[in-house]
Amino acid sequence: MMVSGAKESLAPSGEDALVLNDFNLPLLLGAFGACWLLFLAWCALTPPIDNIEQLVWVSSLEWGYFKHPPLPTWILAAASVVLPQGPALTFTLGAVFVLGAHAIFWVWLREMHGPRTATILLLASLCITFYNQRVHYYNHNVVMMPPIAVCILMMWRLTQRARWSAWIAIGVAMGLGMLVKYQMALIGICIGLWWLRMRWWRDPVNRWGLVLATGIASAIFLPHLIWLIYHDWAPLRYAETSSLGMSLSMAARLSDSMSWTTDWVLNRQMPAWMVMGSALGWAVWRTRKSRNPAQEGPAHSAPGSTSAASWGASPPTYWREFSLLWGVFPLLFMLSLGLGLGVEMQNHWGTAFGLWMLPAALALAPSSLKYLNTCTAVRAAWVAFALIQALIVLQFWATSPQGIERLKTQHWQHFPSQAMAESLAPQARKALGGPIDIIAGRSAIAGSLALHLPEHPKVLINGDLATSPWISAEELRTARVVEVFPARELPEGAQWFSGGWAWRVGVSPLARLQGKDLPALPQAPAK
Repeated sequence: MMVSGAKESLAPSGEDALVLNDFNLPLLLGAFGACWLLFLAWCALTPPIDNIEQLVWVSSLEWGYFKHPPLPTWILAAASVVLPQGPALTFTLGAVFVLGAHAIFWVWLREMHGPRTATILLLASLCITFYNQRVHYYNHNVVMMPPIAVCILMMWRLTQRARWSAWIAIGVAMGLGMLVKYQMALIGICIGLWWLRMRWWRDPVNRWGLVLATGIASAIFLPHLIWLIYHDWAPLRYAETSSLGMSLSMAARLSDSMSWTTDWVLNRQMPAWMVMGSALGWAVWRTRKSRNPAQEGPAHSAPGSTSAASWGASPPTYWREFSLLWGVFPLLFMLSLGLGLGVEMQNHWGTAFGLWMLPAALALAPSSLKYLNTCTAVRAAWVAFALIQALIVLQFWATSPQGIERLKTQHWQHFPSQAMAESLAPQARKALGGPIDIIAGRSAIAGSLALHLPEHPKVLINGDLATSPWISAEELRTARVVEVFPARELPEGAQWFSGGWAWRVGVSPLARLQGKDLPALPQAPAK
C-alpha cells in the first residue's frame, strides 16, 4: 500500500510509470512551461498589460505603488540583476510562480490522497485556462499563488500534528503575500476559521503559533503599512475608484455575479472538469466491466488514511471540510462582495484560487476517490490532458495575430505596439530635436511603446507624477517629453502616428484618457 509523503523511487516502473513523483514532476512542469511560453511569445504582438506595468514600475523601487503593494516589482528588479530585463523575463517569472504553486499543490494532494489522485488533479489544474493561456502573465495574482499554497499546505500539516515550523512558514507566507496583494487577507480569514474549527486555542503550540505567525506577518507588512499612511492609502483609493466603489444596482449585481461565477466555474475550470470526468468515467467503466477493482492497482483504504499514516492520526472527515474551506469559501466570499456591496467582479480575481476548487469537488463526491486512485484513471487523465491541451493551443492560435483572419479577436495581444513605436519615433525625435526622454500616457499604451523605442524612455503614467515616482518634477521640466493618447479629432499641436492614435510634445490631461475613449479596435499605423 502506497503511503503519501513517503519517498518514492525516482524512476518508477510498471503500472505507476505515469504517476508523478519527485523526479518527473519538475520535468513535466518545466516542459509545460517552456512549450507554452515559446508558443505565447510567438503568437502575441505585445506582452500582457500586467507585464508591461511591472516593467514600468521597476524604474524605481518603492515600498508601494499607486495600485498595489511592491513585492512583484522587487522580485522583477532582483531577477534583472541576473537576467536581461524585458518581456521575456516577465514571461519566465510568471511561469515560475504559477507552476511553483502547482508543485506545492501536488505535494499537498499527495499527502492527503496519495500520488495517483495528486497526478490526476495536477493534470486537470494545468488545463484551467488561467494557467496555460495566461502562464506568461506576471502580475500580483500569480505572485500571490505560492504564498497561498504554502499556507494551505502548512495548515494541513498542522491538522495532523502541531509544530512551530509550520506556524513560522505561515507567518512568512502571509507577510509576503500581503506585500503582493491585499486579497491575501482572505487566506487569513480561512486560517482563522480553521483554527476555530479545530479548537486550537486549547493547544499551546497552536494557540501561540497563531500569535507568532501574526507577529511575523505584521512585521513583514509594517513598512508597507507606513508607506500607505504617508501616501494617503493610495492603492485603496484606487480600488475605491474602480471595482470596489461601483455600488451596482441589485439587478446589475445579480447579473454581474452570475456572469462572474459562470466564467470561473464553467468556463475557466471546464477543461479541468473534463480531465477529472474522463479519468473518473473511464475508471468506473473499466472497474465495472472487469468486476475486479483490485486488478487496477492498489487504492487507499479510506480517504485521509494516507495523510494519517504520514503525519499522524487525523479523523478522516477533516480532509473534506478542509478542502471545501479553501475551494469554496473564497468563491462565496467574493460573491458576497458582489451581491452585498455592489462590487464590480473582475474575472482575474479567481486566478490564485481556481486550482483549489478541484479538491473541493472530490470532497463533495468522496466515493470517487476509490476510482481515481487507480492506474486506469491515471492513464485516462493523461490522454484527456494531452487532447485538451492540444485543443486549447489550437483555439488560442486560431484567435491570435498569427491565426485565422475571420476568427481573430480584439484581445490586447493584437495591439501593434512595435509598428506604432516605429511610426511615432521619427516624428517625435524630429520635433524634439533628439531622442524621447519621457513618454506620457496610459500605462499600457505608453509602456508598450517604450519597450520598442531604442532610447527606452521613462513612462509618465497618466501624465501624473504622483503615480510615477521614478520621475521628478525637475526632470519633467527639462526632459524631452511626448504624450500619446486616443483621438477622433486632432487637438491643437498634435499629429497622427497610427489609426486613432495621436501624439504631441509636452504633457496635458490628454495623457489620462480612459479606455472607454480608445478606438474600438487597435489599428495598424496609417499609411
